Amino acid sequence: CIPETGLPVPGMTIEATIDAGRREMFTKLHTGEHLLFRSIQNVVEARKEELTLKKMELREHEGIIFANTHELTWDDLLAAERITNHICHEDLPITERVIGRTDVHKYPLLRIKADRIPGDKIRVISIGDFDLSACKGTHCKRTSGVGGLVVTAFNQAGKGSYEIRFTT
Repeated sequence: CIPETGLPVPGMTIEATIDAGRREMFTKLHTGEHLLFRSIQNVVEARKEELTLKKMELREHEGIIFANTHELTWDDLLAAERITNHICHEDLPITERVIGRTDVHKYPLLRIKADRIPGDKIRVISIGDFDLSACKGTHCKRTSGVGGLVVTAFNQAGKGSYEIRFTT
């Protein structure tokens, strides 16, 4: 029997289900975000510039990356899209491990915002030798699971700040 508050109480039995199709869609988008961000980072770093991730949003059928860099163009994004789709086709393994906070220095390529992670343990996601990042999200087991990725929109959201929309 549900209490008047509508909230569960200790000892109450609750039944829940996972919408498998929706979960798969978000898993592909989230994994695609890792691949696309690293791809854009590679393109920008080839020009000796830096790209930083401000935030990431997942919506129904769309991901949005908010990033900062000196300059970003459609040519950059199309090059990153090609890299991303090549990595998807390579079918790289995606693995996870847990490291101690004191071991972060052993992973110089690790993308991490340590101040946002509580506790002493950090979950790290490796995408072959392509990407290494601290992340709590759900990921495909291999890059081929993303299927493919398309950049759908691109806007400048202030000086040096960009919004990149994509789908898988």
